Formats: sequence, C-alpha cells, structure tokens
Amino acid sequence: MPRKKSFLKLYLPMVVLGIVIVFCAGMLFRPDEDLIQNIAPDEAHEQSKGRISVVKADVYDKQQDSDYLVYFYSDECHVCNSYKPTLEKYRSSEDALNVYGVDVLDPDAKTILKNLNINETPTLIRITRGIESWRALGDLPISLLPIHPEKI
Repeated sequence: MPRKKSFLKLYLPMVVLGIVIVFCAGMLFRPDEDLIQNIAPDEAHEQSKGRISVVKADVYDKQQDSDYLVYFYSDECHVCNSYKPTLEKYRSSEDALNVYGVDVLDPDAKTILKNLNINETPTLIRITRGIESWRALGDLPISLLPIHPEKI
C-alpha cells in the first residue's frame, strides 16, 4: 500500500499540472473572432468588402458575377488559415474580384474536387463567364492575384 500512495503523490500533481497547462494554452491560442466570423457561411451570400462568401461546392461556378475567384480551403489546413487574412486584404482593394470560398471537407465537395483535379489546399481558381481561366496553388502574394478587368 505505501507504494501506491507514493505513486499518487508523485504523479497526481503532474497530471493536474498538465491539464491546467493544456487548458491555459487553449485559452491563449484561440482563433481570432474576426477570422471565425469571416469564414462562417454567409446565408444571404452578400458581397461585403474584405469578406469571403462561403458557398456550397455544387454552385461554385454558378455565381452571378461574370468574373470571380473561388477559394478551395480546409479549416484543418494551416496554410489556408494563415492565407485567409491575405485574401481578405485583397478583397478590400478596389480592383479585387469577388471571392467565394468552398470548404473541401464538405461531403458534397468530393465529386467537384475530383472533376477539377484539386488535390491540395489552398487552391484559387478564377472563373470567367463560367469557365476556369486561371489557377494558383498555395499562398500567392496579393500582387500576383488577378484584378478586375474593368479596373485595369
């Protein structure tokens, strides 16, 4: 019995300390609320400056704009998460195209991803009059993102 008591005396404080550290780290490293708000589905599909409108995968190419970007992302992708502020900054510029986000983890996205040959995230595709006209993979700088043709 003394051995069990010494085991508890030694390891119980370490387990409690570990739980406290994990809890504190979770509180410190929470995603910014603005970021969460900007990637949440926009029910009305309103286009507002600096925001990415999330759409279902099966309507990615059926937007009312004649020229726009589709951002294929995953919330589990660290590159996607670090790239969202860049896209939001791009969206707030005068010559930016509208950006529609498609979550690749959406179960309805599998067929679309296969048809478009999208194997990695983030992927940006420019749709011009319903047809893919440009594609980029990874975290492209703002200076290389396409601008609205009317703003050239």
